[in-house]
Amino acid sequence: MSEDLEKKRARQREYQRLKRQDPAYVEYKRLRAREYHHRKRSEGSRERWLPIAGTNGMYEVSDWGRVRTWRRIPCVLKPRISHNGYQRVGLYRGPPGDKRATQHFVHRLVLETFTGPCPPGMECDHRNRDKTDNRLSNIRWCTRRENCDAKTTRGSVMDGSRHLEEHQVLEVRARYAKGESQAALSRAFGVKPLTIYRIVTRRTWADLWGTP
Repeated sequence: MSEDLEKKRARQREYQRLKRQDPAYVEYKRLRAREYHHRKRSEGSRERWLPIAGTNGMYEVSDWGRVRTWRRIPCVLKPRISHNGYQRVGLYRGPPGDKRATQHFVHRLVLETFTGPCPPGMECDHRNRDKTDNRLSNIRWCTRRENCDAKTTRGSVMDGSRHLEEHQVLEVRARYAKGESQAALSRAFGVKPLTIYRIVTRRTWADLWGTP
């Protein structure tokens, strides 16, 4: 292993250690865990698993948006977040010795397994605009126009300011006006720095005025 690679990994470990100590990050993870378990309880039915086509029964996907493997040790796969915010997993479709994994978006695996292949000209829509909520009840096939209209109506999760309530947006602007940095506000509210920038520059919530 080269010295540069070892230094890079050391920096990544240190970054992860400091992130886990950040109170805003800890609170964010706690809320997400509570939301996830609440979703599971509110489903009112048992989790259903179906085999993923073309994997010879080595992988299954559930209507809760989880993927598990029977390839070596039975376990639920931990998805990665792509550059555009969607969850994806790597599936090995070859023989057991094959180390070439193909990446698949979880929401497409759920829809294709439970509802069939994507119809021509259609794409996946997350009803609540949360790209990581891949429950079958939260996703559907729709046209690009319908997806764009839904983003306009309900607000897109790509615009992270939609995670905040109106009083929180007003509080962000008030604290920024008093001199608090955008980075500090990002950590305090658990959103991306770009979200804070869009709020304070009125690129989002432009029609919201007032005091918190």
